[in-house]
Amino acid sequence: MAKLSKKSNLDRKIAFFLNNLNGGGAERVAVTIANILASQGYSVTLILNKKSGPYLSDVSKTVKLVELGNRMRYSLPLLYKTIKTNQIDAIFSFLDQPNIAILLIKPLLRNTKVIVTECNNPLYNPKNIKYEFIWRLIRLLKPLLYPFADHIISKSKDVKYILNKKFSCSIDNITVINNPVDFIKINQVISGTKKTQVDPNRIPQIVAVGRLHEQKDFPTLFHAVSLLVKKIRIKLLVLGDGQERENLLELRNKLELMDVIEMPGFVSNPYQIISNSDCFVLSSKWEGWPNSLLESLACGTPAVSTDCISGPREILKNGKLGFLVKVGDAENLSEAIYNTLNDPVASDMLIQRAKEFTPEKAAAMYLNIALS
Repeated sequence: MAKLSKKSNLDRKIAFFLNNLNGGGAERVAVTIANILASQGYSVTLILNKKSGPYLSDVSKTVKLVELGNRMRYSLPLLYKTIKTNQIDAIFSFLDQPNIAILLIKPLLRNTKVIVTECNNPLYNPKNIKYEFIWRLIRLLKPLLYPFADHIISKSKDVKYILNKKFSCSIDNITVINNPVDFIKINQVISGTKKTQVDPNRIPQIVAVGRLHEQKDFPTLFHAVSLLVKKIRIKLLVLGDGQERENLLELRNKLELMDVIEMPGFVSNPYQIISNSDCFVLSSKWEGWPNSLLESLACGTPAVSTDCISGPREILKNGKLGFLVKVGDAENLSEAIYNTLNDPVASDMLIQRAKEFTPEKAAAMYLNIALS
């Protein structure tokens, strides 16, 4: 393990390393934790390969921003130089490529604690990905390099188990830190907007949030909706963008759901839409810790989710707070949505569950790992 220099805690320099700040849960969490630690007086640096993405505007002015400016495989020398020049004591990396990059140069970082954050199910195996060679290389390097991290943050108990049993990472070297939900931000958006009365003439609205990617399995959701519209009138909003957009639009047309499914693209602040929806649906094949599902509870919106690895079962308390259905099962997903619309879980129960995951609690855990 790297030996931290003898400094007072507030003199410790902490960094966060990501590709960019595009619209994903990992990026949002990194910005949130970085902002909190900076507000507490710590020297915080956010290192990005590309200074881009909708969450850039959320970065506090007290957080130092550094752009490497290259593709990940070309940025290793500059990454090393940035860490040494800024005398970083502890660095958190997020997502696959940054995790591999920081571990490749770790032998040179004798005075920097390297903490990798596994944000997903590390065993997932997507198909038809854009950079297949890079993905195959990542899958090869992960089990070889992860055991050498000074510490690993997993987003759920299932991910911790996989890292220990399949990647040979020490169980004592892995800490579960669930992604937090920002109640202050959510309440600022939804205050006074939640429906107080049910309009009998209103068409029930279902909402799904996420990248248009194989992982989120929107085709199964579309097929579930095609079954559901045979029973009741509904509207589905899919908030997100990604490489599967054209395929999903084609499927929507094929299923004759053009008037039922709307796909407005990425929405940086979706809480008002979620709050005013009657059901949130997560149809994923796999997850690490689905932020959008937890945020739907914070909005008081009943949820249905696939019982994928990992996160939904923990969040929904083994199905007590929302239906859990088999991955890829459109018929059961349709039935679960129908039952949720007819007999929703009380909003107060959902909100109370979400309040267990505060940003301040998560930030304290990140800080403890950085300083220990």
